[in-house]
Amino acid sequence: MKLLAVVGAGSVLVGLALGWWTTSNHWSAKYAGLELAQSEASSVAVTETLEKQQEKLKAAQVVEAKGEKAIAEVNLDAVAVVGGDGSVDRVRGELNALRQRTTRDLSNAATQRLADRQTIGVLADMLESCSSVAGVVAEGFEQARARGLTCEAAYSAALLSSE
Repeated sequence: MKLLAVVGAGSVLVGLALGWWTTSNHWSAKYAGLELAQSEASSVAVTETLEKQQEKLKAAQVVEAKGEKAIAEVNLDAVAVVGGDGSVDRVRGELNALRQRTTRDLSNAATQRLADRQTIGVLADMLESCSSVAGVVAEGFEQARARGLTCEAAYSAALLSSE
């Protein structure tokens, strides 16, 4: 009976170990498959992104080349129109001076607008304080008027009582 229990327990342990080993291998293989699929998908996504980036870079280079060509053509046209005797440099200098003056004028205008805003704020504060002072003065005048009327009434009553 003891031998049968020992053999049974041993069989159960062997069965458990075999089951654990089989399950472990099954899930390890599944996990490795998932890792492989994720790596492949990541590789494809990175490759596609790099290809799109290269296409955009090439397109930008084409646009840049067209722009440089257009600038060169405009410069040639300017030389042809103005003359090749240095007039282009003179016109460019005048244009740069005009740009600098415009920038300076815009900066001055922005500074002036800031100063105007600050002045308006100060004037609004002064108006508010004058308004509150005017209310106090008006209240004082109203009290003085009421006292004056009271004084006149008392004086008239004193005159009537003395007659």
